[in-house]
Amino acid sequence: MAFKRMRGDLDAPNCLANRCSEVRIFPEDIRCLQPILPNAFLTVSELCREQLQTRYGGAIPETARERIEYELAMLRN
Repeated sequence: MAFKRMRGDLDAPNCLANRCSEVRIFPEDIRCLQPILPNAFLTVSELCREQLQTRYGGAIPETARERIEYELAMLRN
């Protein structure tokens, strides 16, 4: 069953948009979009290092250790 187009039903959003001088999808301060989680980086880095230890046991390959430190450095910045 098709709906009848009512007069003005598609015009109302455009009318409202025309009244706005500026539309912002994101706030000016992009940091507003990032949650603030105390000690989040510390928690993530500890979890990553624990998982390396679990996966490799006592002998963690140097390449795996370097890679995890690289990835954590990217998260920190």
